[in-house]
Amino acid sequence: MSLQKKINLRKNEEIVLVIKAFFFTYFWLYLLGFLFMGVASFFMFWLFSQGVWGDVVYGLVMLIGLYIIFRTWFFANKNFSVITTERLVNINRVGWFDEYLSIIHFNNVVDCHVRKRGVWPNILNYGSIVIETMDEENGLELNQIRSPQRILDLILEYKNNFIDKKNLYDKDSVYKAFLNIIPDLDEAQLCEIYDLADEQLKLIDQEIDSVV
Repeated sequence: MSLQKKINLRKNEEIVLVIKAFFFTYFWLYLLGFLFMGVASFFMFWLFSQGVWGDVVYGLVMLIGLYIIFRTWFFANKNFSVITTERLVNINRVGWFDEYLSIIHFNNVVDCHVRKRGVWPNILNYGSIVIETMDEENGLELNQIRSPQRILDLILEYKNNFIDKKNLYDKDSVYKAFLNIIPDLDEAQLCEIYDLADEQLKLIDQEIDSVV
């Protein structure tokens, strides 16, 4: 399944960035897997000389190493977040067949901040991005993110762009609705609108004259 279908990308919505955990935070699991395989390879000839049980031990140790490596790769690639032009989507794979998908729309974001706790996060510049929403129960925390401040700035940028675009759309909707009801207004209402429009036009003329 493509990423666009997985997050149900909407019309005119675009993917801005895909965020994954910093490699440094889980590379030791790869080392552990290769360590198992290395130990099995080092004692390979001795184990083979022990008969059937040696073959079994060799196979099990190699299998454990391969499992650790594959599991690390699988979950590192299946756990990620996506920033789009309208929302933030977090995909959390907690088991082989257990996945959570959380969505936060930008107009629901109240506050967000970065937290870097510990020596390595501050040295290597990785940490967590905490996102608070109007509904406190639906907040989100993106963990082990490289350059979290840069990602946070990007989220805030598209949040502001989305809100500005939404406000502009709301104004256009109100204006079109207003034009549609003009034929239904009575004389007094039309005169009131005319007076308000005339006053606003005079203010605009005064501003133009002051600039000139």
